[in-house]
Amino acid sequence: MSLDLLHPHEAVERVRSATSPSTAEEVALSAALGRVPAADVTSREAVPGFDNSAMDGFAVRAAETGGARPDRATPLAIVDESRAGRPASTPLNAAEATRISTGAMLPEGRRRRGCDSRTPPSRARQSRSLSRLVLGGT
Repeated sequence: MSLDLLHPHEAVERVRSATSPSTAEEVALSAALGRVPAADVTSREAVPGFDNSAMDGFAVRAAETGGARPDRATPLAIVDESRAGRPASTPLNAAEATRISTGAMLPEGRRRRGCDSRTPPSRARQSRSLSRLVLGGT
């Protein structure tokens, strides 16, 4: 069985020649379900209104984890968890981390800045009790 594949440019041209662009029309929001906006829709305010995590992992302070590498482990205590809709209630202190979910609010810091870095789970090891985190090391 032989498949004749189209070049992407030819495929786009076939779609364009078989369709025509719609005209924009203004409709009530209640009638907009299933429609596509004719222009970008933007918010006047930042949404969400706080710094959040773009990935699951651990929220940490970079100044305390910058030395972590395969030959030098950096142990941290896991002090809290931040989930979307339920931010951490414990601010980060020295040598601490917060387990964090995608979209969750980044934790604040106690004396200095709060979390300014995230580490994915694949770059960390947790203790059996899940209360300690080790970055780097072999």
